[in-house]
Order: sequence, then structure tokens, then C-alpha cells
Amino acid sequence: MNKPLPVLFQVPNWNKNFTQSKEWIKEKVNPLLFGRERYFLNGFIFDYSLAQSTIKNQRSNYFYNIALGGEILYGDFNYSSHQFVSSNYKNRIDYYNWKFTLNPNKYLTQISIGDDFLEGINSYTYSGISIKNEDIEPRKKIGNYIYQDKSEANSLIELYVNNELLDIVRSDESGNYFFEIPLKYGMSNLEFRIHTPTGETKIYRKIFQVPYEFLPAKVFNYKITAGLTKFVKNKLLYTEFNYGVTDYLTISSGGEFIQDTLNKNLNYFGKAALRISSNLNLNFFYSPKIQSKVQGIFVRPNFTSYLFEYIRYSKNKFYNPSNLKTSFRGSFLSSI
Repeated sequence: MNKPLPVLFQVPNWNKNFTQSKEWIKEKVNPLLFGRERYFLNGFIFDYSLAQSTIKNQRSNYFYNIALGGEILYGDFNYSSHQFVSSNYKNRIDYYNWKFTLNPNKYLTQISIGDDFLEGINSYTYSGISIKNEDIEPRKKIGNYIYQDKSEANSLIELYVNNELLDIVRSDESGNYFFEIPLKYGMSNLEFRIHTPTGETKIYRKIFQVPYEFLPAKVFNYKITAGLTKFVKNKLLYTEFNYGVTDYLTISSGGEFIQDTLNKNLNYFGKAALRISSNLNLNFFYSPKIQSKVQGIFVRPNFTSYLFEYIRYSKNKFYNPSNLKTSFRGSFLSSI
């Protein structure tokens, strides 16, 4: 006669106590007990470096770098200068930026004035102003996921997330069981250990991959940037609006205006990030006058990953000067 092993008669009480006491699974948010003190002028830091390179029978080259930072006008200010000097050439590049960060709210979180980097349809270094309501501190958790599966009836199932025990459940008479899993950004390695009533232990693994472009459900973010591109001084205006439809679908739309000495380019775009399964993500990009792009990333439990990308280009002298038509890129990565 098949009887459950004696140890399984002792585990249910432990399982009950464990489930009731696993409050540490919930993401804790420590309240702000006092307001941030802001100053008109405060806390300056200065760095510098000098370097010389010498080649035999040639004149020396010199490199100068300085950096200054501190709190000015209740915001964070930084300035840096990089200069190269040779016998017949001299070049100097200056960067400055002032950022004012507001207390957390859903309408406006940061104002940036000066030099900054923008990853729009193209990537630009620009001088200007930018406002946004994106979280200043990186998000850690996007939501909870109900995972359902089936095993032998009355089995004990342990769930480990990144090698830490998260929960223990028992399957019902039909073998069904489920876990509520907190989905965190980045990659999470899930390991399920199934202990059957006959004493057998089965182990299988899954990967959950949540890229940072995904927003939690019903969260809306925007970013508006205006200024001049660094060095070539093209006029630039960029807007982007993102909305988390669910924790597995984020949609975006926006526009980019850039004007050089000859042409004005105004383009609109739409984007979507879709999580098909725990380890398969798809990204879509469409701009009528620029390109259509599909990208997929698949990661196996052993961390072997596959990437594919297909782009169909439109004729555009500014964004597609090489007059490309289509491109396909694939990659494979495996650990040894």
C-alpha cells in the first residue's frame, strides 16, 4: 500500500506557518519622515587632471580636464571642460547642466537645463531644456504574476527566486497549484522543487525577463525636450508619451522635429513592448517616414539567449542617408 512518507505529515503545519509569516516578500516602501533641505548654494566639488603625451622627435600634446559640481539655486549643477592642445591644433568641449528634482509626484518630477543626452528616433547630445514625470529612482517591481501549473496530487512545491525560498504550496487533489510571484525588473531565475507523496523530487526552472521599458499597469509617463544639438546646432524638439496598458504591454507615441540649415524634419512614431511569455519579449517601432522595426529576445533557463531584429527602411535623406532598404540581425549567446 502506498502511503505518504512520514515527513510529509509534518510539513503541512510548517507550510501554513511559513505562508502566514512571509511578509518580507512584499516590497517595502519606507516613508519620507522629513522634507529634503534645499540650498541656494551648497557643497561644491572640484576635480582636475593634466596629461602630456610625447613622441620622439615631435612636439608634445597636452590634455586638460576640469569638473565642478554643487548645489545652485536649489538644484544640482555640474560643469566640465575637456581641452586638447597640440602644436597646430586646439580643441575644447564644455558641458554644463542644472537639474531640479521635485518631491515624488505623478505630474512633474524633474526639470533639466543645459547639456544632456537624448535617445529619440536618433540619439543626440543637445543643449536645451527637458521636463518629465518619470520616476527618478529606478523601479524595482512592476507587479504580481499568478503562476499556475500541474503536478502529482498532494505534492509539496517549493518556489525559489534567484536562489531564495519565496513560497511553499501544496497541490490539490487534481494536482493543480499556483503561486503569486512578484515581478521585478531585470532577469529573475525561478526554480520549482516538487516533492511528490511517493518521495520523488522533481526540479525545473523558468526565466522571467522584464526589461526596464515596461511600465506598471495604468502608469503614464511623458518627456518633452527642446534645444539645439551639440556641435552642429540643429533645432530639436522631441516628445514621448508612454502608458502601461498591463504589466505585459506598454505602448508609446511621440514626435521628433529637427531642423538643419537645409531641411525641416517632422516625424511621428509609435512603439510597443510586449511580453509574450516569461522569457520572450517583443518590441515594435513604426514611423511612416523613417522605418518599421520588430525585435525579439528569447532567454532559456540555462541563460542561453537569442535575439532577432528586422528593419524595413523608408527613403529619408536625413535618417537614412545610405538609402538602406531592409536589414536583418540575429545573435546567439550561450554560457560555457
